[in-house]
Amino acid sequence: MSTRRGELQARIAGVRQLEAVVGAVRGMAASRSAEARAHLPGVHACAAMLAQAIGDALALAGAADPAGAAAQPPLQAPAAPATPRVSVVIGSDQGFVGTFNERLLDTAQAGAGAHGTVYYIVGQRAAALAAERGLAPAWSAPMAAHPGDVAALATRLAHALEPQLAAARPAALSAWHACPPPATSPIRELRLLPFDYGRFTRPAHRQPPLASLPAPLLLARLAESYIHTQLCEALLQSFAAENEARMRTMLSARDHVRATLARLEMQAGRERQEQITNEIIELGAAGAGEEA
Repeated sequence: MSTRRGELQARIAGVRQLEAVVGAVRGMAASRSAEARAHLPGVHACAAMLAQAIGDALALAGAADPAGAAAQPPLQAPAAPATPRVSVVIGSDQGFVGTFNERLLDTAQAGAGAHGTVYYIVGQRAAALAAERGLAPAWSAPMAAHPGDVAALATRLAHALEPQLAAARPAALSAWHACPPPATSPIRELRLLPFDYGRFTRPAHRQPPLASLPAPLLLARLAESYIHTQLCEALLQSFAAENEARMRTMLSARDHVRATLARLEMQAGRERQEQITNEIIELGAAGAGEEA
């Protein structure tokens, strides 16, 4: 075997190994995306239950205060002047996701506008990109490695936000996250504060529930639980979208690897043909010399 053909065979073997790695990464991404999607119905059911409870608590608050003296529910108070916005950006920990983190940060920064913004970043890749842009996140944490870790991460994030919210009510608290297909928008802003109680339906023909807590405290705790559920959904959506982006990147890489493999195999075939031709010529020349 010629040196050139040996080099080509070694490169072909290396490219085939790379093709196997690309296929494995794509398979893992598909599995994780499907797992994240499988968790979403449970989160939606929890959110629906909490929404009904908040509606009941609003009816209870109205029954306890028919004159409307306590019409301003908790977590809905207006922000003090000149308070910053708080943006939670949910990015990725791992690579091979194309411009996933860039698009998230671009959208979050555009949404912040001219207001001062405090950033909380989920995902080490997103945090590193934010630092490169000079955003200096107030807090960052790795993205959940598995969908089952999302609830604990949402709790950590909520606890990290508490000092910021206690110091001064922000002008707005939003979470920016990616959405997997077939979502109409690839990136969504989830507005968490001020908390919108108007979206919850109050029961019209039902007795207010019995409660052992004062209505304002009950509403505050239910709203906090609802926000936690929203954070869980945002994290799961972004986790699924991240892995969808990784699948697309791996599909593109697979096409490139296969094109490279086909080119190398063609070159190896030509080298083999040239080697056979040269051997035939040498044998023919040797036979002619013996006859002479």
